[in-house]
Amino acid sequence: MDEDMKCLKCGSMTAPYGGFGKAEAWQQVGKYSCCIVWYGNPFTGQLYERGAKGLQEWHPKTATKTAPKRKPKTTSKKPRPRKPKVPKHPAKFSDNVLTAMLAMLPKKALVLDPFAGTGRVHRLSGRGHKTVGCELELEWASMHRNTIQADALNLPFKDDSFDCIATSPTYGNRFADSHEAKDGSERRSYTHDLGRKLHQNNSGSLHWGDAYRDFHERAWAESLRVLKPGGIFILNISDHIRGGELMPVSEWHIKALKSLGRGFILREVIDVPTPRMRFGENSGARVEAEHVIKFEDTGEPDHVLSVEELQALADQ
Repeated sequence: MDEDMKCLKCGSMTAPYGGFGKAEAWQQVGKYSCCIVWYGNPFTGQLYERGAKGLQEWHPKTATKTAPKRKPKTTSKKPRPRKPKVPKHPAKFSDNVLTAMLAMLPKKALVLDPFAGTGRVHRLSGRGHKTVGCELELEWASMHRNTIQADALNLPFKDDSFDCIATSPTYGNRFADSHEAKDGSERRSYTHDLGRKLHQNNSGSLHWGDAYRDFHERAWAESLRVLKPGGIFILNISDHIRGGELMPVSEWHIKALKSLGRGFILREVIDVPTPRMRFGENSGARVEAEHVIKFEDTGEPDHVLSVEELQALADQ
């Protein structure tokens, strides 16, 4: 057998196995490989290769000297990147509260929320309105691009910068707790939802009392500093039950805002029914609604509303 007819793959001098037209088959494929079994069609002369997928047509132009290498199958999948954990917040604006606030906004207002939390105040933007949020805790502040990390007691804005303040302070209720539940249930509070100790200037750790009231007197004075004369102040607030008694949180905030000498007039109150957490000592006695209150800065002194007057406005 001619030395030129040696198999280029294994070096064997064995002629390829085939059927009809063996000589022709050798002339065409002999120098490629004797390690592949070839068959010839006696009627057409077409050569076939028996491979992994059965008989396949062989063409000299596409023949290769060695069998193609198969890539090994890999069963391991690349791990999907995990989404960053979104921190919880126990007291975000509800859709009903935002609807009430939107109806109270002046036209084309620049709105500030000094206690922005996760940034739901920005749902008020659009229709000519623009919103800015300030939040002390970085995890919550980073949840919206229009919220900056800032302290409500020291706002980074010039005097008379905003047309409207629209905000909800903490209520001084059980959301200020930082201890674990005695019964082993999941505790909901600002501290527990954030997963760490709050900043020292965060009112989320203050229960209703002297420290709570002192903090918010200073916070409201700072908010009114950046509110334009004639501006609108929208307050979302709620009372709560402690020891079976109603804590007059809403009435106190109204008095505190009026005492700052801006001539605030209470223009509108909307009661928003709110589902409450039915756990704890006062689970059977819950305040069923929170207030959305609109003040207007007129520069004229106004008398302080009592709880009865506030209720009368809410019933309108």
